Amino acid sequence: MYINNTIVDERNTPVPFEAPIDKFGKVGGLSASSNFPQDICQVSEVYAGFPATAEQMEVLSSDAADTVAGTGARTVTVGNLRDIDGNAMPDVTVDMDGTTPVSLGTQEYYRSSRARVVTVGSGGANAGAITVRHKTTTANVFSVIPINANTTLLMAYTVPLGKTMYIRKGLVSVGRAGGALGSADITIRTRSPVADSPFVALRAVMVTSSSAYTYPNAGYFVVNERYDFKVSVEDVSDGDTTVSAEYDAYLVDN
Repeated sequence: MYINNTIVDERNTPVPFEAPIDKFGKVGGLSASSNFPQDICQVSEVYAGFPATAEQMEVLSSDAADTVAGTGARTVTVGNLRDIDGNAMPDVTVDMDGTTPVSLGTQEYYRSSRARVVTVGSGGANAGAITVRHKTTTANVFSVIPINANTTLLMAYTVPLGKTMYIRKGLVSVGRAGGALGSADITIRTRSPVADSPFVALRAVMVTSSSAYTYPNAGYFVVNERYDFKVSVEDVSDGDTTVSAEYDAYLVDN
């Protein structure tokens, strides 16, 4: 529970919080014949941004107009960066160079779960899909900014070293093209930083187009330091289904 710059933990003790976190994302075009699970990530069926190693990162677009003097995205900031030990690292802003990858520098990163367009040309938005990935193992894709979105739509996060994340409230909803009825099975999962740990479901719910799932909390939905967090779609009832999710959370010093 949030009270005057504190949250109340599971022992009903007020704890001062650090900066709030808001995450939101969606995945569309799902049907009963889709391959499941589908993580809410705009990247792939199973989110590929939780690798076991750190590398240098790079950013590139699928459209040449996303360049420093172009009509699309000109500069992009990459955030929620973590080094191999789980330390939170400063955001990095780069000038785009269209379809040519642009390095984030010599620092090696282990995680990133947010990117946003900072400056644009006359088009007002990114002309192509902008990808943040590892430079060597390019299959390790951390986020994609969809065309015209100017920000990531990704429900994945890694709690930094020395912090605990308290999720105050969240929402999962489902919709279909034309407002048709439908439903989806959802899991909310976390994973320990211990090698070979699985993603364990903290919630397993069904949402329908007429009834979203909300999870307000009184300090009991807690994600520990260096744990990975994601939301997955396990199944949907019908075609043309889109699942959206969001949450508000706070980081607290351990």
